[in-house]
Amino acid sequence: TARDYAPKEERAKNAILRIEKLPALAALGKKQLTTPPKVFTQIGIEEAKGAKSFLEDERVALKAALPSEASRIDAAVDHAISAYAEYARFLEKEVLPRSSGNFRAGKPFFEFLLHEDLSLKESSDELHALGKRIFDETEAELLRVAQSIDPKATTWAEVVGKQKSHHPKAGELLASYAREVARARAFLVEKGVVSFPQGEHCEVVDTPSFQRSTTTAAYEEPAPFDRVTQGLFFVTPVDLTKSKSVQEEMLRENDFGDIVDTVVHEAYPGHHLQLSFARAHPSMVRRAVDSSLFAEGWALYSEELMNELGYYKKEERLMQLEWTLVRAARVLIDLGLHTESMTVEEAIDLLVKRVHLERPTATAEVHRYTTSPTQPLTYLVGRETIFRLRERYKKREGDKFTLKRFHDELLSHGTIPLAFVEREMFDTP
Repeated sequence: TARDYAPKEERAKNAILRIEKLPALAALGKKQLTTPPKVFTQIGIEEAKGAKSFLEDERVALKAALPSEASRIDAAVDHAISAYAEYARFLEKEVLPRSSGNFRAGKPFFEFLLHEDLSLKESSDELHALGKRIFDETEAELLRVAQSIDPKATTWAEVVGKQKSHHPKAGELLASYAREVARARAFLVEKGVVSFPQGEHCEVVDTPSFQRSTTTAAYEEPAPFDRVTQGLFFVTPVDLTKSKSVQEEMLRENDFGDIVDTVVHEAYPGHHLQLSFARAHPSMVRRAVDSSLFAEGWALYSEELMNELGYYKKEERLMQLEWTLVRAARVLIDLGLHTESMTVEEAIDLLVKRVHLERPTATAEVHRYTTSPTQPLTYLVGRETIFRLRERYKKREGDKFTLKRFHDELLSHGTIPLAFVEREMFDTP
């Protein structure tokens, strides 16, 4: 219903057909679940409970699109809400007590994913060393920038803590992100360091309610075969049913500095711009394929690029560095959770005590890492790969080198593994 791929009546009919199938899907889950990992069950409970508000929102939208089908819509939504309420109860009362499964991928499978999915040559041990090195370097740079803001500061965390109190009000969150999206795009147009695909558009919207337990802000790329290049930038609204202290914790992860960095990563010149390029590729396969190493590597590269271009104030650079530290920590946690013996709580504590994320955000982050082995490390590893490609391209081009030439060439290949991009850019086996 969010994308304009067909008339609203047709989209509404498609949505109704799917909603009518949801009770059978929940019943299948009840039939098949045995002893899943505890953290997966916890995520499932949160998402199942989020279905009600999501479906109620859809009820309103569907009736507006198809008023003649109001009774059918009510029946479909009511049955789906009831099914998910029962499914949440089932997970909480029956599955959670027996959730003794292991979420870890294990080192052999993790290494397989590194080499066969991401097309990396490095071993997990080499990637751990990379993550540790950049974690330490970023901590040192955080302290330097923090002390340039407050010379009396003894730790970067105390300066970050003060910055986190500078945030929008709960009701102004979405508008604050939308303003920053427009500012980032205008800055890039002025600098002329990258092209813009024709017709691209990034719309800032609330995160669907069932995804809010694992998402603070995120990007949903343009559908590869839709006629409209529309990306959706999700922003999770503050839950006003929570206590004031929890609401404040959520807002502190949406301070003005974090908003600037998140927009750079998710929209311009990050995910939205890169994936808008990818969907314009003439190859149907490349439009459908999505390598996390390229996509997330480009988004993190974009954060550092904007620093090179002078986009950030000191306070914004500080928050950008904190999120660079998060990405370095992701390498350590990804490897720790899936190839070693790091527990979920130990991973959360690392993000809270060393990276100084608020605990609700740290918990959502780690829950996501448990479900996607190797994906969390792609941000930092991809960024480092792109910087290496830029240096190689610069040497080859000599006086002809410009950032715009490099970026446009890099982005022209689709979101394929960076090893394949390098092979095509430099005509090497």
